[in-house]
Amino acid sequence: MKKQESTKAERKNDWASNGLQLLKGGVVGCVLATGMLFLCALLVSKGIVQEPYMDGCTLLSCVMGAVVGGFVAVRSIATRQLPVGLGVGLVQSILLFLMGVLVFGGVSTEWNGLRIACACLCGGAIAGVLTRKPKKNKRR
Repeated sequence: MKKQESTKAERKNDWASNGLQLLKGGVVGCVLATGMLFLCALLVSKGIVQEPYMDGCTLLSCVMGAVVGGFVAVRSIATRQLPVGLGVGLVQSILLFLMGVLVFGGVSTEWNGLRIACACLCGGAIAGVLTRKPKKNKRR
């Protein structure tokens, strides 16, 4: 009985720890994406980058933020890398959505939100795939 109770407590703690690592990766990705967006806005204001390229810069910053956040979370969790990366991308897209609602006071009806969510998920998936460990060959 004591073993079953301890394993249940360990699994419950493991879920909480993994969720916290997913949140940490999402926050790291969100901060990095926001910083890259500020850098892109600075480049546009200086005239180095033209304004029509800003949509691509936005998607690139979301992908790069999710990749770095995914690497942070996958290194901490170290199991099931692809779902962890996708979870980080999902957390990052939710955080960016909430930041947009808080800053702008509403939700845009354009397709940009869906593109940003897809970019975050793809970035997380890239992090999950790149950190996969190769399978060991079984010798007979």
